[in-house]
Amino acid sequence: MSNISRREILKGFALAAIPMVTGVRAQGLKSSSASSFTANYKIAEKVGDCLQSIPFESQQIGGIFADRMRTNVESRLLRVDEVALLKGYVYPRPNVSGFAGEHTGMFLDAASNVLEYSDDARMKALADRMATTLLSAQESDGYLGACTPSHRLKGVDVWVLKWNLTGLLSYYEFTGDAKYLAACQKVGDLLCRTFGEGPGQIDLPHDGDSAMDGDSGGAPRPARRDEGHQSFIGQHNSAILEPMCRLYRLTGEPRYLEFSQYVIRFYAHPHGSDIVQSMLKQGSVTATGSGHVYSMLSNFNGILDLYRLTGEQELLIAVMRAWEDIRGNQRYVTGATGSSEFFPVDKQLPSLFSSNVGECCATVTWLQLNWRLFRLTGEARFGQEIERAVYNHLLAAQDPHNGDIAYFTSLTGHKEFRSSMVCCLSNGPRGISLIPQWVWGVEKDAFVLNLYTAGVASFAMNDVPVKIESQTEFPLDGNVTLRIDPDRPVPFTVRLRVPEWAEDFEVKTGTRTLHGVAGQMLDVTQIWSRNSALKIRMKMTVSLLPGGSSYPDYVALRRGPQILALEKRLNPEVPYLERTALVQHSQEVSATPITAPIDWAGRQVYEVDGIALKPDASGKLAPKRSRLRFVPFADAVEYRVWTMKSGELPREAPAITAFARGWASTQGIRVNAYNSTEALTDENPRTFCAVDPTVISSIASMVEGARGKKDDPVWFAVMLEQPETITRVVFRHGASTAEGGWFDTSGGKPRIQVTRVHRGTTPWMSRDPLPLKDSDWITVATLEDYPKVDPASSPSATDRQVFEISLPTQIHVYGIRIVGRSARDYVTCAELSASA
Repeated sequence: MSNISRREILKGFALAAIPMVTGVRAQGLKSSSASSFTANYKIAEKVGDCLQSIPFESQQIGGIFADRMRTNVESRLLRVDEVALLKGYVYPRPNVSGFAGEHTGMFLDAASNVLEYSDDARMKALADRMATTLLSAQESDGYLGACTPSHRLKGVDVWVLKWNLTGLLSYYEFTGDAKYLAACQKVGDLLCRTFGEGPGQIDLPHDGDSAMDGDSGGAPRPARRDEGHQSFIGQHNSAILEPMCRLYRLTGEPRYLEFSQYVIRFYAHPHGSDIVQSMLKQGSVTATGSGHVYSMLSNFNGILDLYRLTGEQELLIAVMRAWEDIRGNQRYVTGATGSSEFFPVDKQLPSLFSSNVGECCATVTWLQLNWRLFRLTGEARFGQEIERAVYNHLLAAQDPHNGDIAYFTSLTGHKEFRSSMVCCLSNGPRGISLIPQWVWGVEKDAFVLNLYTAGVASFAMNDVPVKIESQTEFPLDGNVTLRIDPDRPVPFTVRLRVPEWAEDFEVKTGTRTLHGVAGQMLDVTQIWSRNSALKIRMKMTVSLLPGGSSYPDYVALRRGPQILALEKRLNPEVPYLERTALVQHSQEVSATPITAPIDWAGRQVYEVDGIALKPDASGKLAPKRSRLRFVPFADAVEYRVWTMKSGELPREAPAITAFARGWASTQGIRVNAYNSTEALTDENPRTFCAVDPTVISSIASMVEGARGKKDDPVWFAVMLEQPETITRVVFRHGASTAEGGWFDTSGGKPRIQVTRVHRGTTPWMSRDPLPLKDSDWITVATLEDYPKVDPASSPSATDRQVFEISLPTQIHVYGIRIVGRSARDYVTCAELSASA
């Protein structure tokens, strides 16, 4: 983590003096049938933004973004299952608890964005029905959640209220209908009466209270960071800060501000996450709260909103330290953050199926945080993070055909799109609906271009109407022409964000040629008259990005803003994507565009000179020069982002289980440098995972509070998407310490088991860490040469020792696992593989 400099702190103080943007207003492009309501904020922020987004109704976007936004509306939002989405609010109210009620608010927020951008009668009718049904479920005391009485305002119920406030406030700001604001005030008043530090008030609930623990009576469990995922502490519920700040601005009611300030104080309470003080003292998101990415980022957004209302500098500094830590230690090359919903150990960024990379909710919330910081400061570095995440992980999480969403999107494997009702599958469409917010904006006397895309923006500068049309095929190429058309000549600045990857950025206007510096803003100031033109040229460099400490022998390709992926379908002559390397002579790589197949969804396909392991004339595998075909990660279907460095290519075929999905008997794996089950399959002998049988068994069963026992069986498993024939199994031990690492053999040696049953492999949809019963597994071998170990003895096994089993006959399997009991606190595994 890089520390906040004195200059940045002083700049933070100076921001308090920045006035709100003046002299600029939107020129509407929306049809006359759309709402013309403009929300009246009764409270002005003490710290004004230096940048405002062009209103959605004052722009039209083309290119890739337009395609994805259209799919989002036509194939996803307009086709939602209204019954499922409103399940928690329809009378008689079912026995619903936990996160089930959050989807309606997410939908209304997304629908409001869509309606602001483009008047759509179908969307308006659908949103009206949703909002009307939601309001009809509000209780007389203001309660507007999805829980039965015994669960109300417990567990994560306040989180659900956060989303209902967010959705209804957005719909109020679109429609101007006072009943939506009145409903929000009733919710806000209920929260103010219930939670706080006054007589009869209680603290915001621990996230593990009864709504997540079933009927456990709500007894909270203490947060233990050494267990990984066990407790979100109060982190979800304190995210109510964001809509409460917004409610205060819209109503001017002081009690909502007081409640928001109480939330900041709540962070330091026993069930709070101590977000502000922890970030000020330690500057590490992994050492703060539960480390849950999505809920922590949601809190940071609320903290920034309160900062703008109060000007309290420590709030800004805390968020900036978190941002620096995430960007430097937690952010993937695709702009995502988080593994299995949590921040991993610094710079250890696992990328495979097992690691559940880049929760879509976290990607959307990270984008919102960067937009807040970009608005606040106008600094290019925040716009760069928006570009990275939008062009890569956000679009990669959407099926471009039908708008379905991937909850997680690994950097190697295939996309797992779904349309069911879980958080990311509601939040992803909401994120795509926010794209117009991130493209361009206005500062005082300046038009700001953040994302390069085709489109039109309309605004007024110093009371002169201006229309700017962006003509470009970006990111196919780096040429952009801005047609600037004011009603009459007017001086202002066109402020361009120069991408950090753009080493050659040239702008021509009239007789002038300007050159931008990568990662900075470039100002073009002049008097603009009718039909002015500004021409931008960026070199779309293809460069290599290192795999870091998680993938030291690998690199990724980046072309312009897009991460490229080796696509299986477009490389039929490459038998193993895992056995390819690039032929490179420098950090730049030549990628030749070729015509995409007619049935391929994307327009971009590139050929790169490489090496692939292929059979020679005798049938033996040998490295051969090959033209490898890459596509943008956002378009990839079955793929690999990571490609081996030149000279690192192994000469043997990968195991059948290489890079498959790994599992363990407990998903709340002990926190260490290699705490992901992808270590079972990543072909890296240095990595391992450690499983403690007393840790809660999975994210799903975690919320019911189930814990294991010391003598419970411990197992590691690898599951396949398709059945394979195997004759050989390899188990590689991980590292060991005095606390543990080895199996206890006093009751028998570790066993190798296989399954012929296929029941799916998606962790977050199942209550069990693996959706198979013990009876589905068959023992086929025992590790007879495993050393004798019991809890009192020191093992003779060495770190990363290999044990190999040859099976007497071929076996057709969907999965393999090794089962035993822990000799001490935990057991480790660095590899579990099978081959024919």
